[in-house]
Amino acid sequence: YKSAPSVGLEISNRMNKFSFGFPVIGYKVFIPDYDKQIEAMGLSYSDFEILEGGAVSIFNINGSLTYYLSLDKETIPSISISGGYYKGKTRKVYLTRNGEKEEIFEGNSEDGLGITFEGGVENKLNDKFSIKFSAGYERLFFNEKSEFIYLEANVFYWK
Repeated sequence: YKSAPSVGLEISNRMNKFSFGFPVIGYKVFIPDYDKQIEAMGLSYSDFEILEGGAVSIFNINGSLTYYLSLDKETIPSISISGGYYKGKTRKVYLTRNGEKEEIFEGNSEDGLGITFEGGVENKLNDKFSIKFSAGYERLFFNEKSEFIYLEANVFYWK
């Protein structure tokens, strides 16, 4: 799969050097890398006209705990852990051969728990806004092993 765009919402409360977030709601969609899928299925482009479908979407609702190394600076390093419920859905995959569309994968849905570890650097823009750049590792406890390494940027509004 190719990289996934993600959208989300987090309501958190920062107290001293800690921030507790709940709910942390996210949604991401992974688009298939068709060249790699064709290779994995042992096919070539001469075997069909169109390969379509197969996107994976993941919805999550989590709680998070973040520790800030220092709050009195403009740039604030942090580490966090979050965990909660994930629901993943894989779309059907279709091949079109000789003008006939055939389903080659029926798609499925899984849900379960997941956990994320993250490190980042937050930069205060002013008293109300900050931007955070981070890297993390996410592990989903589905039937099949599902894990991700990611880079992200977040904008926060502090009330």
